Amino acid sequence: MLNGHALALIRDVFDRANLFHDAPCIRKRMVAWGPDSTPLALDHSPVVVSEELLLKELKPSLTLQDSDAAPAWTVFASRPLPAPAEEHPFGSRMASAVAVNLRETSAPETCWIESLENGWLFLIPNAPGPAWLLAVGRAPAALLPVSRVIQNQIAEAQASARPFPAYPRIVSPLAGDHWLACGTAAMAFDPLCGDRTGRRSWLPQ
Repeated sequence: MLNGHALALIRDVFDRANLFHDAPCIRKRMVAWGPDSTPLALDHSPVVVSEELLLKELKPSLTLQDSDAAPAWTVFASRPLPAPAEEHPFGSRMASAVAVNLRETSAPETCWIESLENGWLFLIPNAPGPAWLLAVGRAPAALLPVSRVIQNQIAEAQASARPFPAYPRIVSPLAGDHWLACGTAAMAFDPLCGDRTGRRSWLPQ
């Protein structure tokens, strides 16, 4: 999901005022936090942009120039990084994502967050019908059956889940002799509590 600030920054950098104007938008966040809690409705306004759509929209506007000259500096936005760069994790919590289909009665412009005894569930629609379910603490197959609210929004879920790290981490050193690490190659914040840079989407393609 991209919030308004991140979306405005990307549109400004690429000089495209209408970028992702047709992307699905989340208008409401429903939060059920704690046992027997009543879901609370909160206003929300991010757009949901998949990796596939992101690359499709941005790649054609990038101009690459071939050159035999050695670069003075190299900026690394992905792994691997040159030695002696090493990642330092802060925690070991993992999360997983699974593709689901929503019930016809579930609003496609609403995302859901629910706390459970052994973890959390996050339901993020990316169009009318399909959505992504993120599970933290346990696998989706273990948390979904004990859900009070989110399982009522889902018609069916895929069997296979895709795990990903859900803990902060940073590379040290961040720079060396004529190289610099940036983006998630340099650091990653907890993707679940909202303190990440630019509201980076962690949904698989």
